[in-house]
Amino acid sequence: MKEEKRVLQLEEAECRILIHCLNDKRTELLQQEKDTGAVDEILLKVIDAPTKKSRWERDYAQR
Repeated sequence: MKEEKRVLQLEEAECRILIHCLNDKRTELLQQEKDTGAVDEILLKVIDAPTKKSRWERDYAQR
């Protein structure tokens, strides 16, 4: 069975909060000497996620 993908649209501030929370969890796991692999993968996905310009930004850039 094919795994479903989910797409989230986050504001810049929301993205920073998510990165901060994931980094805190990673630090906590490191202190407990537990595996951080899953958190690392998600953290990298959030950091490397492409941005999408708003319609206004695209229109303004074309002028």
